[in-house]
Amino acid sequence: MVNPVRTPKSPFLLGDAIEKALSAINITKERVEAVLGRPCGCGWRRDMLNRLSLWAARVGRGKTEKAAEYLEEIIGETPPEEK
Repeated sequence: MVNPVRTPKSPFLLGDAIEKALSAINITKERVEAVLGRPCGCGWRRDMLNRLSLWAARVGRGKTEKAAEYLEEIIGETPPEEK
């Protein structure tokens, strides 16, 4: 599995960028859950987008070995609230 590992030199990943942009306009996990009345899956979605970002960067650098397998693993996951 392609898992994001955050380090001080990590790139800013897609899921993190979306979370930061939404937070800037005061759309937070807590507010979404309050409106929905249930867990929103925001953390799971952020992590999935981060893994997709890493996958895309890797493929973009020409590292395509097992690319289809990793992509299927990432997009085939079921959100926690739907399991």
